[in-house]
Amino acid sequence: MNKDVLFQFEIDSSFKVKSIVSLKPKKIISLHENALNNLIKNFEIKGFRKGKVPFNLAIQKISPIEKNNAYLKAKINFCFKFMQSKIKELKIISKPDYKIIQDDENLFKINFSFLTQETLFVSEIPQYKNLNFFKPKVQVAQKEIETQIELLRKNQALYESVDKLISLNDYVTIDYEGFIDDKEFLNNKAKNTRLLIGSNTFIKGFETGLLNHKKNDLVTLHLNYPQNYKIKHLANRRVMFKIRINDVEKIILPKIDQEFFEELHNEKIKDLKSLQEFVKKELFVEKTKKLRQNYLNLILGFLRSKAKILIPKNLIEQNLKNRFEQFKSELKKKDFTLEKYLQVTNYSEKEIEKELKNEIIEQIKNEALILKIKNLENISVLNSEVNKQLKIFKKYAQNKNQKIDFNFLKEKLTIDMLKNKVFDFLFNNNK
Repeated sequence: MNKDVLFQFEIDSSFKVKSIVSLKPKKIISLHENALNNLIKNFEIKGFRKGKVPFNLAIQKISPIEKNNAYLKAKINFCFKFMQSKIKELKIISKPDYKIIQDDENLFKINFSFLTQETLFVSEIPQYKNLNFFKPKVQVAQKEIETQIELLRKNQALYESVDKLISLNDYVTIDYEGFIDDKEFLNNKAKNTRLLIGSNTFIKGFETGLLNHKKNDLVTLHLNYPQNYKIKHLANRRVMFKIRINDVEKIILPKIDQEFFEELHNEKIKDLKSLQEFVKKELFVEKTKKLRQNYLNLILGFLRSKAKILIPKNLIEQNLKNRFEQFKSELKKKDFTLEKYLQVTNYSEKEIEKELKNEIIEQIKNEALILKIKNLENISVLNSEVNKQLKIFKKYAQNKNQKIDFNFLKEKLTIDMLKNKVFDFLFNNNK
């Protein structure tokens, strides 16, 4: 046992883990000596190469502030690594804070505080198996298969610029600007946007409003964003779009023949029958994934509403701070300041924080529930399972000449695979 280094560990009332590391004189002297040697090793002075300055001369030239800073840094780094070695089984989920309690020749004492997954307490969880939620069966209709084949045809289609009126399935290239109450808003404009008429890419009325117009026309549309629009501050708002039509392209669809099958570059597709079978399987997989996700969202929503989950306030605050900074950074990439965003959306900073906070709480609760169910059901991920996936990523990285942090990737894969196993468990153990 190391008598020169002492370690204490506890969880406080705010669910933060507190660990106190104390250094006795012998250890302090040793760390000071190492820190001073490193300073001298990297010290530079005119007339001497780096690391070749005589010890006595270097000692004279290094200021007391430089020495004290090096001593302090060495003690903090040592204590942090020592603390990590003692709690290596815990998963830290917040940046550790530290406070120096005592720093003199007799004792160095430092307190680290942080949050771990284990400090997210689910004190009560409702029944999560055999829940009576409707689970629809996946079916693929013939019409869906035909629609998908038409999309494949469009992917191989040729387009020809024409001076004709716009009709359904034409591609148009446009410049547009949007205004709400005669003011600009975020992402309100674009140049040379290529749009398929009938794709429903834009809000209702935008694409149909371009029908029967032609190249070089200027079009003004007065429309409404839908009430359930994904960008909440635009929902149910009246908007005016000014549009210039730069180009109109008519589609030339390929025939469904042998050349078409070969252009798909899929050895499983030889003729129309095999194409239909392939498309049906792909649609079935896609619809199953969507159904599974919707069903899991339903279960997680129910569990969140019924479970008693103690979320440390400082965890929410830390995540909110990070998420808000990320939000402002994303605005900056779009040449928008927060002030301008608030002005054009009629949002307040508090309203944005409230939305972000709700998202964070939902995410934290989901993670806490997943961890609880994982522990209750003894769900785990084997190293062999992770390594198998890791090999695939390594091969991909080598082929693409990419550098990847495989330690980080392994940790992320383990977490993702664990989540998927819990999701599989929930999906398979409910009606």
